[in-house]
Amino acid sequence: MISVGWVLVVIVVLSSFGWGGFGRSRRWSRGARLVEGRLEELESTLATRDEEMDRLHERVAELESRLDFTERLLAAGKQGAENREP
Repeated sequence: MISVGWVLVVIVVLSSFGWGGFGRSRRWSRGARLVEGRLEELESTLATRDEEMDRLHERVAELESRLDFTERLLAAGKQGAENREP
């Protein structure tokens, strides 16, 4: 015959896994929903930051191109001035 002690042990073990409506199952599911919501929020924030990083990368590339062009113009101007002076 099963003793009361063994029944209590089984209930404690089942409740620790969230089975049978004992103990933590509701609390764990609520926590999981909170974590899921926070995860979605973080993923959205990360996607926004990725888009911003892409825009900034494009701006830096454009500035590098303009700087390179300006340096070439200045170098060509110096060479032209050196060639004109006797």
